[in-house]
Amino acid sequence: MVRLRIGMLLALATLLLAQPALGAERAGRARSVPASYQGRTIDLAQDWEGAQACMVRSSTDIRCADSATELEDGAAVAPVAAGSSTAQASACSSSYVRLYEHINFGGRLVMVGSTSGWFNLTWIGFNDAVSSWWNPTPCTALLAQDIWGGGTIYYMQGYSSSSWIGWFNDEASAVYVQQ
Repeated sequence: MVRLRIGMLLALATLLLAQPALGAERAGRARSVPASYQGRTIDLAQDWEGAQACMVRSSTDIRCADSATELEDGAAVAPVAAGSSTAQASACSSSYVRLYEHINFGGRLVMVGSTSGWFNLTWIGFNDAVSSWWNPTPCTALLAQDIWGGGTIYYMQGYSSSSWIGWFNDEASAVYVQQ
């Protein structure tokens, strides 16, 4: 009987101690996604370390550069071979939705390809930072006010842009791009 109570107490203590970590992950704060920048790995949630543009190719493949031109020219990103399964995955993945830190497409830039779910901007230090956007893809992209797609949703129709996001300025915490 005493062993059973001690075992139950230990199990309960373990659960209670783990709970803050689980809550932090659910809140989008605990997780960060490593990014490649100038030949090294950086933690964007902590510091962009001089990077001005980052391309989210997947939740585990993020490449950063000193400028959007560097990313677009392929200096920081290896191209996908034509005819590969990745290249044929979706018309939406042929380009990237661009999220800008400032109005009129200025400041730091996050380029997001098609996602397999919500991508939390907290993971890359871009929470509540979107002020303008450009969606050169044929697919709709969504911004959510809260992580994991919670709160108010802002729609970014394909082949459109906004030089100022208006009422949703500095509110986005997650992005979803159709596949």
